[in-house]
Amino acid sequence: MEDKLKRALADMANMRRRQAEDRRRIEEGAMEKICHEFLPILDSFEMALASDSDAEALYKGLRMVHGMMEDLLGRHGVLPIPAEGKAFDPRIHEAVSMVESEEIPAGTIVSVQQKGFIRGERVLRPARVVVSNGPPPKEEDSSRCSENPGEPDSSGPEPAAEGGGEDPSEKDREA
Repeated sequence: MEDKLKRALADMANMRRRQAEDRRRIEEGAMEKICHEFLPILDSFEMALASDSDAEALYKGLRMVHGMMEDLLGRHGVLPIPAEGKAFDPRIHEAVSMVESEEIPAGTIVSVQQKGFIRGERVLRPARVVVSNGPPPKEEDSSRCSENPGEPDSSGPEPAAEGGGEDPSEKDREA
């Protein structure tokens, strides 16, 4: 029995070692494939940087390289996250700021600060966006708001609700 146990433990150790080695080989193969696909893009960058051409030709070259990179990512299922003009979704967007807008409804993305990318259902990087919080408050509404949150506004007490007869803020103080 002791001999069988030693053999079983040795077999498990060998299986774990083979699995780790196979995983390492697969990762190296995947990395090698990606590197081979990036090499032509790197070559294009080097040609663009080495050329003594005018700014317009350099710009066209950079746009071409950008297109090559987007194509490479797209072939591997990495797609940009749609953002501008779309409804804000915290699962795929990261709000960096909010702006008031008369024309754009609240919760709609106004602009993109940094593109986000998704692969399948997995978010690789959320899109960093500016979101509309709707039109600014009207003048009459802002005059009623207190300058200090948590303090009652200075416009006086609100009328008591039917059936209660008590000021709700007094109930809060008692509790």
